[in-house]
Amino acid sequence: MINFKEARKLVLEKVNSINFNTFISNKIDDRFLILDDLIAEKEYGWDFPYSNEKFLKTKSIKHAFAGNSPFFVDKYKSLIIERSSGISRDNFFEDYEEENEYWCLKIDSNLLTNNKILLLLKKKLKLDLNELKRLKNQSYNGETILSSGGQKKLESLKSVLQENGITGKIEFKFST
Repeated sequence: MINFKEARKLVLEKVNSINFNTFISNKIDDRFLILDDLIAEKEYGWDFPYSNEKFLKTKSIKHAFAGNSPFFVDKYKSLIIERSSGISRDNFFEDYEEENEYWCLKIDSNLLTNNKILLLLKKKLKLDLNELKRLKNQSYNGETILSSGGQKKLESLKSVLQENGITGKIEFKFST
């Protein structure tokens, strides 16, 4: 696991080691700085935008550097990812959470003894009988994880369950 200070240092080293001169015809005689006021923190890491120092000092478009994609650092995997500047930060977070299954939707395991609720879950979650059996057998501390993935998707699923009288809760999987 990596902390914020270490992650910031790694990103700063990375952005200042990139040889941008291989991509453009004009030589860049500048250094890059992390935009601390724009850093986004999630439970699982940080998104670090950056820009070049001359532009930040002068605010002149002639010193602006285009195409500097932010870096995301996953604190649990100590992984640095250069994310596309063409994808919004929110969409990146949503996709990343879904891919890494950082969130889970839990319900009270006792609900799984009710056949009416089991049929409702089967229909709403599009589960087959084997998946229902798996749910019934994976209780831990009186709770069962119904689904894992991105927080936004799970919030939507939780709403569907609530509309049908089933209370669930969403938790981050790696609580410290």
